[in-house]
Amino acid sequence: MAIINITDAEARLLVELLDLAADSFSNHGCNDFDLTKSAPDLEDRRALMKSYNDYNGFPEDFEDDELRGSQYELGNDAALMGYLADRVREQVKESSMSLSDMKDANEAAWERDLSSAYERYNETYYGDEE
Repeated sequence: MAIINITDAEARLLVELLDLAADSFSNHGCNDFDLTKSAPDLEDRRALMKSYNDYNGFPEDFEDDELRGSQYELGNDAALMGYLADRVREQVKESSMSLSDMKDANEAAWERDLSSAYERYNETYYGDEE
């Protein structure tokens, strides 16, 4: 098992991007994701899907797949992104800045950037008319 070390800020960014992507991908016509590319070993795919179904509160789905002899070749891309975002979110929930704090900080930064861009635009195209 690989252990990936990233900073809390990187983890929060990853969660935010995964949530954003999951929301966008959920609107696609087809959400099939080929699991065999990222997890070529059947046992790895089996463990992933067991964890995914347990986490989502549907262990019986995994049991049904097992009874049918599933090879776990496809998954739902948006659902998997949401699952991974939640797994990372669990690990950073104890950090000093919560995800909602980060969202507030991001919104404030965007507002500052927008205000600054507006001022530069006005100076460039209209000069200093005051």
